Amino acid sequence: MWQFRSGEDGLSPIVLYHYTETKARYNAVDFLDCFSDGYLETDGYQGYNNLPSIRRCSCWAHTRRYFIDAVSKGKQYDYSNLAV
Repeated sequence: MWQFRSGEDGLSPIVLYHYTETKARYNAVDFLDCFSDGYLETDGYQGYNNLPSIRRCSCWAHTRRYFIDAVSKGKQYDYSNLAV
């Protein structure tokens, strides 16, 4: 399920929902074909890298998972580890 939201331009916000069977790159390319100069916030799926005229943003929840995975489980925290 894709969710698209308009920007903060002073007008009423628009939210669109779009269903596709996969999260393949071509789904984003097809939907965003005439869209330019915007942001795409996604998980870490690399298929969305280098979409034309789009700036990619990472979802903070997905980014946080990489830090959680970098910290050893069940051990004393090693504060020299940047993820800690």
